[in-house]
Amino acid sequence: MNLPEMSAVFSPIAGAAGVVMAFMQTHRHGSSSSMSLLVGIPLGLLGGFVIYRGMVRLARAVWKEDAAQNPTSWRVVALLGLTMLAPFISYGICFWLSRLVFYVAA
Repeated sequence: MNLPEMSAVFSPIAGAAGVVMAFMQTHRHGSSSSMSLLVGIPLGLLGGFVIYRGMVRLARAVWKEDAAQNPTSWRVVALLGLTMLAPFISYGICFWLSRLVFYVAA
């Protein structure tokens, strides 16, 4: 399994983990129900997948623009790094959005 494939697998998992961590953080302070967690985990999985696909589409669009030219090595590393940062970005976005929703709902 190469790194972009691992990123494709870990992005939805990281999104769901972000939702769970936000739930655990807000559960101490408010009265969040476990039903919100059961709804939040699939939304975190979906959010992680959407963020990964968005990163891949962005990298492909930039790659097509650079295909006519000879891409430099730092551009290739930046494009590959963009897709490999997707799990970290999906964790952060899902964590902060679900934390905001849990605090507002509580």
